[in-house]
Amino acid sequence: GLEKKVAELLQQRAGIIQAAAAGLLPGQEVTRSVEVQLSQQRAVAVTQLEQLEVDREKHELRLRRYENMLKSATAELERLNRVKSVGGVFADLQVTHCPACDQPVSDVAPDPDTCFLCHQTLPDTTATGEDSRLDFELQQLRNEQEELTGVLTKMQAGKAELTQRYHALRTQIDRLDRELAPIKQKLAGLVDARLSVLDQ
Repeated sequence: GLEKKVAELLQQRAGIIQAAAAGLLPGQEVTRSVEVQLSQQRAVAVTQLEQLEVDREKHELRLRRYENMLKSATAELERLNRVKSVGGVFADLQVTHCPACDQPVSDVAPDPDTCFLCHQTLPDTTATGEDSRLDFELQQLRNEQEELTGVLTKMQAGKAELTQRYHALRTQIDRLDRELAPIKQKLAGLVDARLSVLDQ
């Protein structure tokens, strides 16, 4: 891939420098020169920087996806909490008039286990399926929210680490460029235009 291409370009570059220097600097081993070593270090750092930029973009996409999942879970949790609180309000409402004929109704049921309005058997209030299902959903969402928060905390730390590595590589490349500048000026007379094309 990319590393193979960099290695080929470095080899081609070293060959051009060797060929140019062979006629002017007999007997000197150009491949071991400071310039070649610095250029190789710079090429490796640039390759690492490019890969790191790809990794940072992927990480940022994953981070946004998890942030959206957390927002959804939080919104759903808030919605279910509102449903639960509104359900409690409606449960306490007393029917004072018949919804069909609007006449006052008596809230005295002939049998305490039946509804005073429709006279049907009342559900068991000790274990209501609605409340337990709602509580289960709320707990599931709280657990999901907690888990997503933990994942996001780790991902933020990973993002900070990637950013730190990015800046360290950027600083290393800048330092290598400063070290290479005077050497490149000296070698400019030795090499042909092909080298500048490879350096880009």
